[in-house]
Amino acid sequence: MEKEPSCVLENEAEFEKVCASVRSGYSLLVLGEAGTGINDFAHALYEELLGEFHCAIAIYKGSLKNFFMAIAFQLDIPTENENGKPMTVEQLKEEIAVNCSEETLLILPEAKRLTTSIRYWLEDLMAMGVT
Repeated sequence: MEKEPSCVLENEAEFEKVCASVRSGYSLLVLGEAGTGINDFAHALYEELLGEFHCAIAIYKGSLKNFFMAIAFQLDIPTENENGKPMTVEQLKEEIAVNCSEETLLILPEAKRLTTSIRYWLEDLMAMGVT
């Protein structure tokens, strides 16, 4: 039985194309103007693919630490070092990268907010096969 997204999407055909592309291993950038339901689209994508991929959804809101902590938490990746101290941003980035695979899906609504350092980190992840 197929899952139904919890929100109503205006363009189901486009949603299905995106799902099929992700399932085929493509990394995608889906853009939409404010008020067009792009965040609903992102959350529906998360819900649709959660059982097939190790998924995380995160929005960058000015704090690198919070952004990477949110991703690590959702992927069940440690956020503390062996001494029980919180990891630095660089340590979190490395830990997430080491623990990601082709079965990892990162959904990043509001991608236009991402810093250059996050974009370079994402390029490295994509080169490793993360979608």
